[in-house]
Amino acid sequence: MTIANHAIRKLIDPALLEELRRAQEEFPLISMQEASKKYKVPIRTLRRWKADGKMPDRVKQPGKRYMYQKAELESCILHNRRPGRSQGL
Repeated sequence: MTIANHAIRKLIDPALLEELRRAQEEFPLISMQEASKKYKVPIRTLRRWKADGKMPDRVKQPGKRYMYQKAELESCILHNRRPGRSQGL
C-alpha cells in the first residue's frame, strides 16, 4: 500500500469504506470494452447506442474511466440486440 493510500484510509471513516465495498459487490461495474468482449457486441455498436441515448447512465471512475452497472448494461444489450443474437448472455 502506498503512503497516499494509507493516508486516505486514515481520513475515510471505516464504516464508509465498508459501505463502498458492499455497493461494489452488489452492483458490479463493467467497462464498454469489457462488455463488448463478453457479450460479443462490437464496440462501434455500443458507441452508437450511447450516441442514440440507448445506453444506461455511466458511473465516473478515477482516471477519466466510465463504467456501467453490469446488470443495467446486460439489460440494455438484451433489449437492443437484433433478434436471433443472444451470445454471451
